[in-house]
Amino acid sequence: VGVLVIQVGVFARGPLQKGRLHLRQAIAEGHDSYSTLLNYRADGTPFWNELSISPQRDKHGTIISWVAAIRDVTDRMRTAAKMHELAFYDQLTGLVNHSALYDEMRSTLHRARVHDREAALLLIDIEDFAEVNRAHSRDVGDAILGLVAAAAARGIDSDAAARGAAHRLRAA
Repeated sequence: VGVLVIQVGVFARGPLQKGRLHLRQAIAEGHDSYSTLLNYRADGTPFWNELSISPQRDKHGTIISWVAAIRDVTDRMRTAAKMHELAFYDQLTGLVNHSALYDEMRSTLHRARVHDREAALLLIDIEDFAEVNRAHSRDVGDAILGLVAAAAARGIDSDAAARGAAHRLRAA
């Protein structure tokens, strides 16, 4: 935990974030605040930090200074982002996985009902794909599947393209 001298507008660089707005509001209203912010070092390298500030008041209740504590939580945020990627994306194709597609299909069907529109699900099944793996190796099969997935994601106007089973692609 370090000490940070706050000069509003200088202590944080980068795009305006909800946490930064919350922090500015707390300073303007004179109360404690806690935020997790994406910040940038002087060389432009991004990092995440948790920032906690508290006003220090004199005996009349007037703010005379602020005390702040800041902690770098970049590793924790990177780990959380990686966990999200592993939970919702197929590592071979980069497409959303079955779980994420299911969520997207529910949302798509809900929007279709609310707006009285149609929805569709396209299933691309590459017949006898196991033969490609057997004849040319799994690496070749993976490369082909990656190319097909990329083409499907580019060529289909959809909310989500996903990889289902080993050789099935879906778009909702």
